[in-house]
Amino acid sequence: MRKAFRQKNYKMSYIENLRIKIGHDPILMPCVGIILGDGKGKILLQKRKDNKKWALHGGALELDEEIESGLKRELYEETGFLLDEYAFFGIYSGKEMHYQYPNKDEVSVVSILFYSHRFHGEKHLQKEEVEELRWFEEKEVQKLAIHDLDKKAIQDYFEFLRKEKKI
Repeated sequence: MRKAFRQKNYKMSYIENLRIKIGHDPILMPCVGIILGDGKGKILLQKRKDNKKWALHGGALELDEEIESGLKRELYEETGFLLDEYAFFGIYSGKEMHYQYPNKDEVSVVSILFYSHRFHGEKHLQKEEVEELRWFEEKEVQKLAIHDLDKKAIQDYFEFLRKEKKI
């Protein structure tokens, strides 16, 4: 399988290379993510193609990749947006962050999460992973099928906005 990737001049990600060796067994996966908000109570979510659920923007870090580089890369790949400002939001880990993808790969995610209300760029979707990008208010988010890994962070973000009196 590895030979086939090389023949196509395809650069495997760290995770893809690891999966060739261990199959679907659980792995510890460091990830970065960002909550994009308008600062007034709306957040931008993406509808994932793999499970049809709404999620935050982000993904796994590559081997030797710096956290902030991974954050900017993932956001740009998935949305087309570039960050003007961003701040640390929190780290999410533990049993609630154990997940099995539709292809049966298992991960225990450690998510390093940021937030931003200042970004720019031209919106475009990462066609392989993202079906749709849309802005939502908290009451709308409560009715959505949210990706399991993002539920607590999204809840915490709206609580943060209430404390900051932004909603």
